Amino acid sequence: MRMMRHEDTTLWFWRVITGFALFFLAPVHLYIMLTRPDRIGPFRSADRVWSDHFWPLYIVLLLAVEAARRDRPLPSRGEMGLAREALTRTRRGER
Repeated sequence: MRMMRHEDTTLWFWRVITGFALFFLAPVHLYIMLTRPDRIGPFRSADRVWSDHFWPLYIVLLLAVEAARRDRPLPSRGEMGLAREALTRTRRGER
């Protein structure tokens, strides 16, 4: 990769890395969702992520999804949620 310092080559390299990450992480997420549909919802999902220690999986999955879509102009739902959370925490700190 160091010999080929071209933007398209670098982009292709990151596409391969994020593609493999999504290939292995997405089925785990789908398995969790399909085997426990009763735990889908804002509070139960948050409890599953924190109490069942799935947060490392979802952090890596979020980073892979966001890195895979870097060439798109509109923000994703993940970016919007992270921005909203950052603004909420900032406002709480000002009060």
